[in-house]
Amino acid sequence: MNMKKYLKKISPLLILVITLFLSTCDSPLSDEELDDPSLIAPDITLEKNINYETRSVIHIATAHLYDKNFNLVRIEDGGVRVGDTNLDLKQNILGGYYYETTDIAVNNDVTYHVVITMSNGDTYDAYVTTQSAELYEFVLPEEHDHGLDMDIQWAAASSDSMQIVWDYNTDEESGTGIIEIPSQFWQSGEYTIPASELSDLAGYDVNFTIQSIKLGQISESFRTGRIIRSVFSITQQSSIQ
Repeated sequence: MNMKKYLKKISPLLILVITLFLSTCDSPLSDEELDDPSLIAPDITLEKNINYETRSVIHIATAHLYDKNFNLVRIEDGGVRVGDTNLDLKQNILGGYYYETTDIAVNNDVTYHVVITMSNGDTYDAYVTTQSAELYEFVLPEEHDHGLDMDIQWAAASSDSMQIVWDYNTDEESGTGIIEIPSQFWQSGEYTIPASELSDLAGYDVNFTIQSIKLGQISESFRTGRIIRSVFSITQQSSIQ
């Protein structure tokens, strides 16, 4: 991954997100019974993504449980569930464990109850009420000159924040980054991406994913950094010239 391009695009807060992404090895806490919730910071996302390129719709719930060093934790004899659906335990290429399921429907204006069970059977709650209106359209040019501002449109949105996540992959390299959409544009359905955000993307077929994000509530028994969010997103591709 071309991290230079990534870091050029994002705020200091999002650098923390990258740190979490890169520090995803298995935590020592995974090798022992874990009863103390203050040792972990859950990062929980419920998402519905519409991908125009693959003509697919994906509903997914993921839970990453981080220790103080931002490594991933598997709870011995415990787990995570959304409603009556248990999330499956999975492992990434660096050996870190996380929880995930696609056996879920993420719909608008619904309150989802997430339960995290510790090794001793104690349970801790998180809740998120999804956006009252979900994204159902994302418009951007099929081709675009990197030296010009790019006009985008969407419909509709009801969010605590909105952003564009971009990525590309070739045989030689890959890149990814985030463009924050200022709050005054969230309800307008229109935004102009400055040309300065596109300067490093010339020559690539870039996937742009618009995300509407809404935050929920999670037990304060967990570490600082705990979060639960719902995300409605749409992915569209543009060839940047």
